[in-house]
Amino acid sequence: MSSNYKIRKIKSDNYDQWDNFVEKSNEGMLFHKSFWLEASENEFNIIGCFTGEELRAGMAIGIDTNMIGKNIVTNPVLSPYSGIIYEEKRGKRVTYNSNKKKMTEEIINYVEERYNNFSLNLSFKITDVQPFIWNNFNCEVKFTYVLTISDLDKVWKKMDSGTRRSIKKAQKDKLSVKKHDNFDTMLNLVKMSYNRQNMTIENFKSAAKRYFNILNTRDCCKNFVCYDKDDRPIGGVFIVWDNKRSYYLLGGYDPEHGHHGATSLAMWEAIKYTSQTLDLDQFDFEGSMVKSIERFFRKFGGELTPYYKIYKQDSILSGYKLIKEKVKTFIKK
Repeated sequence: MSSNYKIRKIKSDNYDQWDNFVEKSNEGMLFHKSFWLEASENEFNIIGCFTGEELRAGMAIGIDTNMIGKNIVTNPVLSPYSGIIYEEKRGKRVTYNSNKKKMTEEIINYVEERYNNFSLNLSFKITDVQPFIWNNFNCEVKFTYVLTISDLDKVWKKMDSGTRRSIKKAQKDKLSVKKHDNFDTMLNLVKMSYNRQNMTIENFKSAAKRYFNILNTRDCCKNFVCYDKDDRPIGGVFIVWDNKRSYYLLGGYDPEHGHHGATSLAMWEAIKYTSQTLDLDQFDFEGSMVKSIERFFRKFGGELTPYYKIYKQDSILSGYKLIKEKVKTFIKK
């Protein structure tokens, strides 16, 4: 049976149309926008679902290379969410939801004709992944914390008492948070945090700088760096935002000269800025799957919010992974 929906790749001269669509979509986020995808310098596609010339749904995807050199649909570097989004709600709920399922399946069919491997984190506003399941995708539930910040007094009162004490102690000890455009200072703090965990930032360092440079010109990012009484940077957070909420993207801490409340104070200033200056009522802590990080985020009082990772791999990659696991098991024996 033929469909009224037409699926096609959105070309660069129509990126303004796409970006406007992202802003109006309930599921749309900064990470779906064309300039974010371009800043990643990954290969990417924006796929639109149309009736006539009217854009009804779309899918933003990054294209990377997997361990055996085959293309994989994935989130661009440092992108917590990506994937499918839909038009604003119209008409009856039952009709709207049915149309979303149809459009999702049409987009899935289009993408699967071109790619065999997928690993994609969807917007936490996506609650229906049945069309992916029906098309033999695997689904994994992940979590973030989303904090409603329309009333900062309530946010402060609901915050964990230990976090409040840390913030007050930081203020008492003359720590201060500065908002500035020196991204190298922020990256150096991130690097110190990663080094402490025997990790490296080299795989995303250049991408982070590109994001900062592009977002800074569009006034949708900010560094919040905490300084000690000797004016030494000891902790900080980097947030980005769209027309719906802000997102914690990177954070760092100086373990040698640090203060227990430095990062908490920087985070609190970022939350206040989001509410008071940006006039947004949500702050997304952007993923909370690492136990120690989850505990830190949880104490700010946000709502534990699930989102979906959808993934699928072809038989060649599946076989490669199976052989690799068997070899590991054999070596251990």
